Amino acid sequence: MTDQTTAKRAALFAGVALIVAGALASFAFVTTFIGDDHLFLTFARLVPNPLVAFVSDQHGGEFYRPLPMTLWWLLARAGHGGHWPFVLAAASLHLLASTEVAVLATVAGEKKATAAIAALLFFLAPQNLDAAYWFSASTDLLATTATLGALILLARSPLRAGAVVLSVALAAVAYACKESALALPLLAFLVIRRSDGTGTRSSWVRIVPLVAIGGLAALFVVVRWRILGGWGGSGDARAPISGKALQLLAGLIHVGTGSGALPEPLAWGFGCVALAFLLRNALLGIRTGERTAGLALAFTGVALLPLLGAEWAVGSRYFYLPAVGLAWLGGRCLLDAPFAARVLVWGTLVACSFLQAQQRHQDVIAYDARVDAARRAVLDGVRDGHQVFHVASGVKDLDLAVKETLETGGQPAQFLVLTDVPASFVLMPPSLAAQGSFLLAAPPLPPSGAYRFAGRTVVGLARRGDDPLLDDVIQQFPDLQVIRLRLSPPTTATAPAKAISAP
Repeated sequence: MTDQTTAKRAALFAGVALIVAGALASFAFVTTFIGDDHLFLTFARLVPNPLVAFVSDQHGGEFYRPLPMTLWWLLARAGHGGHWPFVLAAASLHLLASTEVAVLATVAGEKKATAAIAALLFFLAPQNLDAAYWFSASTDLLATTATLGALILLARSPLRAGAVVLSVALAAVAYACKESALALPLLAFLVIRRSDGTGTRSSWVRIVPLVAIGGLAALFVVVRWRILGGWGGSGDARAPISGKALQLLAGLIHVGTGSGALPEPLAWGFGCVALAFLLRNALLGIRTGERTAGLALAFTGVALLPLLGAEWAVGSRYFYLPAVGLAWLGGRCLLDAPFAARVLVWGTLVACSFLQAQQRHQDVIAYDARVDAARRAVLDGVRDGHQVFHVASGVKDLDLAVKETLETGGQPAQFLVLTDVPASFVLMPPSLAAQGSFLLAAPPLPPSGAYRFAGRTVVGLARRGDDPLLDDVIQQFPDLQVIRLRLSPPTTATAPAKAISAP
C-alpha cells in the first residue's frame, strides 16, 4: 500500500468520522419533549412502579409495549424531568442500530466495504435521524436494535446453544418494544437459510431457534390479547388498500430524502429514482446468484409486512426497520458505482440531513417557547381562580405538558387546558369530567376510554372535524380564559408572549 493510498484512506476516514460526529452532536440541539412524549412522561411521573406495564394495560387498549414504558420511567426519573437522558439514549440506540446493520450484512456474507457503506447510509438517512430525534420513537429503535441483535447471533452461530438462547432473549425484548418485531421469525428464517447456503445441512438443528422465536412471538400475541382485552389499535379508521400502498411507497421514498428538507416533487423524484436503482441492482444480483442481494431485498419486504396491520403507516418511525434492507441494498449499489454517482448520493444525503436538522432546530426553539409561555399564562390564570383555559398554541397534549411542571406536591391540578390541536390528551379533573364530557372523542381515545395512571384519568379530546366550536365551549364554561400566543419583538424564534382575554 502506497503512502498516497494511505493518505487518501485516512482523509476519507476523517471525513466520515466528522460527519458522524456532527450527526451525533445534532441530537443535543434538535430534540425536545413533543407530542406523544408528554403522555409517556405523564406515565413516568404518576406511576410508582414501572413494572406494572408488563402485567396490566397501561396504554388504554391500544398497544402492549411494556419495555419502552419502563425505560421512559427510568430515564424520566434519572433526568428529573430533563431531556438529556433521552438525548443520550436516542443517539446511542441509533448508533448501535447502524453498527448492527454492518455486522449483520458482514456475517450474512456481504463484503466489509459494502457493509460499512450500508451502516453509514442507515445512520445518515434523514428519515432515520428524524425517527431517532423523536423520543417516542424509542419503541422502534429498541425493537430494531433487539431484532438485529437476534439476527446477528443466528446468522453467525445458528448451531450454538448459547447463541440461540441469547437470540431468543433478544427476541423477547423486541416483542416487548413494538409489534413491528413480529417480523422477526420470518427474518430469522431468511438469515438461517443463508448461513449454510442451502438450508439443508443440519436442518433439524436449525429448526430449533426458529421454533423458539416463532413460539415466543405466538405467546406474545396471546399475552398482548389478554392484557389489552382484544387486538388493540388506536380505533381510527383504516386506510384502504390503495391508501396503504401509497403510504408504504411514500415511506420508502422518504427514507433518503427526509420530510421537509426538499420540496415534495423533488423528494419524490429522487426517491423514485433511488428505489428503481436499488431494485435493479438487487434483481441483477439475484440473477447472477448473489444470495446477499436476495436477502437484502427480502429483508425490506418482510419488515414492511407488520405495517399492513397498522391503521395508518405514516411517520418516519414506521420505516426504521425496513430502512435496514434499503441501506443494505444501497451499500451494494454504491460500492461499484461511478465516482460522480457516489458524490451525488452522499452529497444529497448529507445535505438533506443537515437541512432537516436545521429546520427541526428552529421548530424545537419555537415549540419550547410556546409551551413555556402557555405554562406561565395558565399559572397566572390559576392564581386568579380560573379553571378552564383555551390556548391557541399549535401544541398537541398541551394540558399534559403544562401539568408536568405545575402539578406539585403530588396534588392533582384542578384545571383543564384545551388547545387548538384536535385529538389532544388531557388529565381531566374529576370536578370537570361531567361538564366536559362533550369535549371527548367518540369513538373514544384511547379505545378503552382512558389511560389510567395510578388512579388518574387521561382522556382524548375530539378528533378533527368532530371538535366543538369555541362558542359551544364558552357556553359550557362561561369562565373560559382564551389565551393567544404571539412573538415578542424583536426576536422571531424565542419567547412568545402571552395575551389573555376573557370572553
